[in-house]
Amino acid sequence: MPEKPSTADGYRSEQVDLVRATCLYVATKLGDLMDDLVVVGGLVPSLLIDPEARARGTNPHVGTMDLDVGLAVALLDQGRYRTIMGEDAARDVWVCGPGAFVVLKALAFGSRGENKDAYDLFYVVRNFGSGIEDIAECLRPLLDDPAGSDAMAILRRDFLDHNGLGPRRVAEFLARGPDDAIQADVVGFVRQLVERCT
Repeated sequence: MPEKPSTADGYRSEQVDLVRATCLYVATKLGDLMDDLVVVGGLVPSLLIDPEARARGTNPHVGTMDLDVGLAVALLDQGRYRTIMGEDAARDVWVCGPGAFVVLKALAFGSRGENKDAYDLFYVVRNFGSGIEDIAECLRPLLDDPAGSDAMAILRRDFLDHNGLGPRRVAEFLARGPDDAIQADVVGFVRQLVERCT
């Protein structure tokens, strides 16, 4: 597998389509065993967020170059089934919920600080549901768990300052460098989420 790109323009639609096809293939081959697995990685935003419902002016999610799955455990039980389609086949797959996704991406960002993790997190916070309250509602039940409280600490530490690591990483991913408008959006949306969860 090629190295993960650090900017949005490194993600090619052919590779993203291949990941979706792989997810469908795995789900078809595993059949009922898929009930014990959950999609948790970079494919999640494109499955959670209806392309027609995303915020105006927001590009579609860039996708992913790999397929991440995990065991369905308590942290991920807010997930839901989503349908993966392609080449005359369709299969429902279990996808982690938006609150769990924010926790997982915050923890990933806290440990490796990658541009794509910051972008994925921001994309879901900005575009899920009809506003910040929808994602806050999904995140609040997870905050009593140590992973949830660790994720909130990472959001506070890395995403609430205009020049913080999180906003800078999102700007690097989308614009290949600092971008005041992107960084302001990241801070604004994440600040609203943190305020609604405290």
